[in-house]
Amino acid sequence: MAGTDNKVTVPVATTPPPCNWHRADILCAIRKAGSSLSALSREAGLSSSSLSNVFYRPWPRAERIIAEFLKKEPSEIWPERYR
Repeated sequence: MAGTDNKVTVPVATTPPPCNWHRADILCAIRKAGSSLSALSREAGLSSSSLSNVFYRPWPRAERIIAEFLKKEPSEIWPERYR
């Protein structure tokens, strides 16, 4: 068969990009570290529900507050926001 190319292309395995922590994992980590999202909000001078907005939209200040409490970088918790 003239002109046929019998090369087989094998896909290269790649590591999927890291995903954001699940909301429940963040809340659990805060609880395990001895606090709550409401308490962190109040300690930062915000209303008790303010930090919950971080689950719905990027908010660098809130991400930093939570990450510092958990002794992490915001990019570890929300890697999709810091690409």
